[in-house]
Amino acid sequence: MERQNHDNSPSTVQSLKAFISLAASIAGIVIMLYGFKLCIDIFTLIYGALTEPEQIASVINQWAQTPALKSLTFTLGERTFSMAHISAIIIGGGCALLLGWLAVAIMQTGGRIISWTSNEEEAIKKILKSAFGPGMKAVIPQDSSQSDSKKQ
Repeated sequence: MERQNHDNSPSTVQSLKAFISLAASIAGIVIMLYGFKLCIDIFTLIYGALTEPEQIASVINQWAQTPALKSLTFTLGERTFSMAHISAIIIGGGCALLLGWLAVAIMQTGGRIISWTSNEEEAIKKILKSAFGPGMKAVIPQDSSQSDSKKQ
């Protein structure tokens, strides 16, 4: 009986490993899709602000009326200029850039999770060859130990 348990244990471990790998790959795909959705939302917002500035003007005016931005003024000669609207535009643009960067980072994280859990390099190569044709050249060396020995 003990012999049967030893024979079945590698298959149980392998199936558990395959299940965990599948679950992690699905999580990576979900993370990538969520990052993709965030990218679409952010770029739609930016496109809307560029094509219809009236919609974003009310938001910028509200930001410019905050006490912190309202107090940003400078005096040139006898005239005083308010920097509130310019500061609101800079802050809004900076936030849009930051959110876009975070959305792309979320997509990249999902891709890395998939690549870490998937060890099907040959399947990926076949998919790329079928997508880009047989003339595709390999950029990554086939064996990492050969590239390490060349560096030394």
